[in-house]
Amino acid sequence: GTRPDAEAVVFEADHGSPAPAVRLGRRVWRAAPSVRSADALGWALTRAGRPRAGMVFARRALELGSRDAAFRLHAGVAAREAGLAARAARHLAVADRARAALSPRGVRMLEEALR
Repeated sequence: GTRPDAEAVVFEADHGSPAPAVRLGRRVWRAAPSVRSADALGWALTRAGRPRAGMVFARRALELGSRDAAFRLHAGVAAREAGLAARAARHLAVADRARAALSPRGVRMLEEALR
């Protein structure tokens, strides 16, 4: 009975199944477009093996210049998986400088992406 939100999309993408995360992410984006829902849908698309589509939404999430570590991590992983090495390096460097704001899982993901 609750309305899904961006956090539910990210959780599903990370711990559940990417395809349902994409469907949920599209619903959340349509219901409430925001930087958070853009990041969540972009991350779900990336986790579902569609990093170029994920980058479209990652750019939307970062349009206002956010330095949010999770947003930058998601954008960096999407860029890396899309073959955009320079863009990935820029986003991952910002995420690395703000790593204290990441969850332990996020830190592990960042360290893996930086290798």
